[in-house]
Amino acid sequence: MKGRLIKVDNRFILLIDNIIYATGNDKLSINNCQAIERGYDLDELARQSRDKVLFKDGLHDKSHTIGFRAGWQQAINLMADKKFSRGQLLNAMDLVWQWVNGEDYGCETLTEVQDKYIQSLQQTEWDVEVEIQRYLDGYKMVGSQKGVYGSGNRIPIYKSEPKLDENGHLILKRI
Repeated sequence: MKGRLIKVDNRFILLIDNIIYATGNDKLSINNCQAIERGYDLDELARQSRDKVLFKDGLHDKSHTIGFRAGWQQAINLMADKKFSRGQLLNAMDLVWQWVNGEDYGCETLTEVQDKYIQSLQQTEWDVEVEIQRYLDGYKMVGSQKGVYGSGNRIPIYKSEPKLDENGHLILKRI
């Protein structure tokens, strides 16, 4: 089942066929939604990094350095494609210039102006797919003749329903 995950403020909404199917408050895992938003699962990255860096004789300086370098390199790899265009930077400079000159943006501080612009650059919608599980619900007889035992074919009937995690939240995958 395909849908659209939308972030509004700090909440997530799942739309399927332009109808609200679930919100972060009831059936969506905030960790799953954040992993879709970032493009990676932070907990999974931590587990992978922990498995790569072996600590010998407890924690010591060299282990910390190795762990830090591995984490730093992973962060650089993840952020490699997150660059701003020349036009985006010019728009940011223009916004700040107009704020400094007293034009009203509904913001009282430079930080509010910066936050407002940064928010406008961030993606707020993603195409997602809800994981589905199929299970056998029974059988249906077709082609049987009345009164003739064993005639016809048994055809399995399957039902599908959204797959849930251990906390009862929908499992979403980014498309």
